[in-house]
Amino acid sequence: MSRLLFITTDNLCRLVSAEGIWTIYTTARVVVAGGKDSILVKFFNSLTGAASMLTALFEALAPPVYFLLFLMFCAGFSLSIYLPFIPFIFWMTGIGNWIVSVLIGCTAGPLWAATHLGTSEDRGSRAAYGYIYLIDSMIRPPIMVFGFFFASVAIIAVGTILNALFGAALVNVQFNSLTGIFSLAGFLLIYARICTTTVAAIFALQAYLPDHVINFLGGRDGANTLGSMANSVKEIFIGGSRNIRHTPGMKTDRLKDNTKGSDDKDGIKG
Repeated sequence: MSRLLFITTDNLCRLVSAEGIWTIYTTARVVVAGGKDSILVKFFNSLTGAASMLTALFEALAPPVYFLLFLMFCAGFSLSIYLPFIPFIFWMTGIGNWIVSVLIGCTAGPLWAATHLGTSEDRGSRAAYGYIYLIDSMIRPPIMVFGFFFASVAIIAVGTILNALFGAALVNVQFNSLTGIFSLAGFLLIYARICTTTVAAIFALQAYLPDHVINFLGGRDGANTLGSMANSVKEIFIGGSRNIRHTPGMKTDRLKDNTKGSDDKDGIKG
């Protein structure tokens, strides 16, 4: 769990940094836009044109700045908010599945008792699954606790290997590149996806380890009523990255007007 807390704290700082950059950039745009109406700035702008140049510069930088900030916000939210909640999500998944399995056992108990009726040759085979289901309901909570301990140990090992090898992988991908901050944003998104996928897969042990243990006893998987909870929560954060085309500052309407053409042209030169 220490590795998980380190990743969460580090990326919470990254999320705060993105908020700080956005605040500084927005404040600078507001100051430049508000200062253009002062007499001193108008006089200075008439001589040098510096105010107009700054305004044009901020407008030109708006799309890439907001684009990079959006990527940082997506990675920061997934690593600092979604990642720490993964163990809790799978705890609720396992608890919900266990409660449902107990209710199923209470409902099917009288019918299971009826399977003991009949001749001694066949009633044992018909009632065998009921005994396995009873064992499943009894040992599932302790196995969930063991699954959490195993996941806590495994995430330390996997996180250590990831942080040790990720830097070497970056060197092999881009040894000498001038893409700069755009590459850093891409590497951050890759790191965020690796972390969230790894943590979700490992901490799923506490919810699904009892199913694997019961399979060794000849039973079947238990009720998986809340099995899609982790994916549902994950889709909340993934859905934000899909709306990247709506990034503020992108002049999409102007682009559509320039490429649409007019109706009085032949469609080739228009």
